[in-house]
Amino acid sequence: MRDLFRTSLRYGLIGSAMIVIMFLVFYFSGENPLQELQMFDLFIIPIFVFFGIKEFRDRFNGKLLEYWQGMSGGFIIFLVLGLVTSAFIYIFTQWIEPAMVSDYVTSRVEILEETRTKIVEQMGAESYIESYEKVRNTTQSDIILDSFLKKIIIGFLITTVVAVVLKRKAPKS
Repeated sequence: MRDLFRTSLRYGLIGSAMIVIMFLVFYFSGENPLQELQMFDLFIIPIFVFFGIKEFRDRFNGKLLEYWQGMSGGFIIFLVLGLVTSAFIYIFTQWIEPAMVSDYVTSRVEILEETRTKIVEQMGAESYIESYEKVRNTTQSDIILDSFLKKIIIGFLITTVVAVVLKRKAPKS
């Protein structure tokens, strides 16, 4: 059990470091990382969940994996990813670049305004107004919670699949 925790923790921390590095790359290249990183999660989380569980199975568990071990390892990985990156976003937007949140909201409002006609045609004026108000009132807490929850949801879905794919039981005698 200790090897499962340590392996999963290591992969969660390395995955978090990758997301933080990409955040900083986007930031220093003049992009708003809050907007750009959303798609990056779809690549990082599956990679680290898969390889973290696979390393535990192959290196520490005799190439055997029970479903519960895969789910537990994946849970630790995506929970660490979510907690560390959310804490980083909080620290960065609170003390290093507080204007990032308002810039993010402004860019999202501009996108809504550019696509207003299309949204009203497809979903109605009420839906557009509701979306507009929701985006305009977005806070730092909303962004951090959204980032955390997306990582948890993506991680849970990926972990479920990976735990089944990598599951191997000892042959019966």
